[in-house]
Formats: sequence, structure tokens, C-alpha cells
Amino acid sequence: MIPVMANMDDLLSNDVICKALRHVRRKKGILGGEQLSGKDLPKYWKKHKRRIREQIRRGNYRPQPALKRLIDKPGKKEKRSIEVPDMMDRMLQYACYLVLAPFYEAAFCDHSFAFRPDYGGDAALMACHDYINAGYDYIVDLDIKSFFDTVQHGLMFGMLEQDVKDAALLQLMINLIKTKVIFKGKIYQKNIGLSQGSALSPLLANRFLHFFDCYLEQCKLCYVRFADDVVIFCKTEKEAEELLCMVESFLQRELCLQLNQEKTKIVRPEQLCYLGYSFQKLENGQYGFALSDLVRERMLERMRKNIQKGDFVSERWWDRMGSFNRGWINYYKHIEIGMLEFMEQAELLQTMLIRKKIEEITKEMDQCACIDALYSSKVFVLPTDWYRHCIEKNMIGN
Repeated sequence: MIPVMANMDDLLSNDVICKALRHVRRKKGILGGEQLSGKDLPKYWKKHKRRIREQIRRGNYRPQPALKRLIDKPGKKEKRSIEVPDMMDRMLQYACYLVLAPFYEAAFCDHSFAFRPDYGGDAALMACHDYINAGYDYIVDLDIKSFFDTVQHGLMFGMLEQDVKDAALLQLMINLIKTKVIFKGKIYQKNIGLSQGSALSPLLANRFLHFFDCYLEQCKLCYVRFADDVVIFCKTEKEAEELLCMVESFLQRELCLQLNQEKTKIVRPEQLCYLGYSFQKLENGQYGFALSDLVRERMLERMRKNIQKGDFVSERWWDRMGSFNRGWINYYKHIEIGMLEFMEQAELLQTMLIRKKIEEITKEMDQCACIDALYSSKVFVLPTDWYRHCIEKNMIGN
């Protein structure tokens, strides 16, 4: 149990509602089922807030059905399901997050890194790096099968009932979790899973898996969890094999979660790929961060697809390519092995593809417009230029 002392007065306070309204307007995003935009939300709230507040306090507020969409998973054939809530429901989800997060954050374990202030992917990777270099040579790499789609509502609601003592706040959260979904013109009730696309789901996911974290802590295990990506570090292969059986049994028995048998495995440091990073021995015998072949292939493939999208004559196109180059390097800023060489290879390919596409433009006037758009862009930068800039600013390898 994690005692949550927040109540409905906290959630409906002017301070929380104003923060939630600003958040939704700033995030923008695609429209939900009601087609209410973030820009129009403050006016809508001002007009209907008395009625909505009364419904919430009585426990009979019903969210609008969320729009279900299928999006590509990078480098994979299967699709990821996201559910896009109505703007009003996004605001209420974020308001719930604002009042719940301080209590949950104070209780969550330090080995949980995802969706948390002052934690994040960098800290998770550094924790892995430290464990490996401390001699933990056998790693249990867990893959929880379709985690967000298989969270049992009964278990989730049971945890919330233990935590949240304000009946109206608890009921609102349950209603938001059970939001109906529109898909291919049909509306159906959601009876399992957490919506990917909800502002509240990351916090709820961490609350659900906090039960697992506490179990790992009680067993005094060295582990890192980033959302549903969990790695446990062991000294021997026998210990890793025993732990894998133990945690699989716990997840099935206590949380009704299954492991993906194809992806769950025991690996050595050189075989581990976590949050897109691999590990390789340096000359000093320590392990450093490296790029796997799969990550390299995915980056080059995304680069090719990005180049084919849009109009070269547009400054926005060059901005997008520059943002891609910066974003990719910024994410992999800790890579210590072979990064500059790969950036040079990627830049050569990018330059060849861009030149080829410009040459395909038959009109000389349009070719000149491409060059004008390039020079007008304040965001475009070549991969190696941005990489060297990051080195100069001490942003790389830290």
C-alpha cells in the first residue's frame, strides 16, 4: 500500500486545473473522438465546469470513448495500439497525475527509472554500466509480453483502493481507466490493459510494477527496470537460471503477467541490448557503450524514409532532417566505441541520397529553391558536425 493523501478538492483546485489546461494546450496532439481541440478546451471548461465538477464529485462522470489507432513499431512488422482520449479527458488524466505523482514518487524504488523526474533512460543505462563493470557477468533480460495490453483491471483497482482513500477521486480514476474505445467505427468497453496515449498510464504502470520492484528489493537483487523492460544482474549462470524461474513464477502468480519466451533470455554483457545500447569491452578491460548492428541498420533505414518524405523546396523538410540528425546523436551520446566512424558513414549515405533526389528535380528553378530552403533552415546540421559540437560542449560520453 502507498498512502495517497490527495482528495477531490485538490484535483479540482484552480491551480491544478490551470496546470492541466496549459499542459494539454502545449502538448497539442491529434484530436480525440469529440474533435475538441486544445485551443478550444479552456472555453469549453469555462462553460461546462460546473456540470463536469458536479458529475466528478458524484462519481458519475463518464469519459468520452477514446480513438484507437495502430502505429508502426520501429524495425518491427507488428503494430502498437494507442488510444487517443478526448481533450477534456486528457486534462482530467493529467490533473490526476499532478495530485497522485508526489505520493507515488516518494514511495517508488530507486531501481525504477521510466516516466520519473530526475531518473530516465540515461540513469538506467548508467546503472547497467556500473553493474556490468562490477562483475555481474550474467544478465536475466526479461520481456513482459504485451504488458500495457494485459494489466488486469481487478488487480490495478485493488491497488488503487488500498492507496486512494478519497472515494470520488478513486472512482474518477477507475472510470478513466475503463474508458470505452472506438475502433473501425465500433465502440467497445475496455476491460483489460492500460491505454498507451493516456497521461495517467505511465504512473499507473509504475504503480502496478512497484509490487514487482518490492519483491526484487526483498530478494536483494541487482536490477534495473525501465517501464516493462527489466534486467537482473547476476554473478553466475546458475544464479541467473534460478532467478529467471523465480521471477517468472512470481509475475504469473501475483500479477497475471506472462514472459515472452522468445525474447526473455540469459545473456552475457556483450549480448545485452538495453534501451538501444549495447556493451563492449574497452582496451582497459572495462565495458563501454557501443552501437549494435541492428541499431545501425534501423537508423539508416529511418534516414532513407525521412529523405523520401515531403518537399525538398520546403524549409520545414530541412528542419526535419536536422532534427533527426540531432535527436539521434543526442540519444546515443554515451556511445564510446565507433560512433564517429558510423556518423561519417551515415553522413555519406545521407549526402548521396539528398544529392540524388535534388538531381531528380528537372527544373533548374526548383533546384535553386532547394538550396535556398537549405540555407534558410536554422535547424539542419550534418551528423558529424553535430557530433563534434556535442564533443566540444562536453555532451558526449558523459
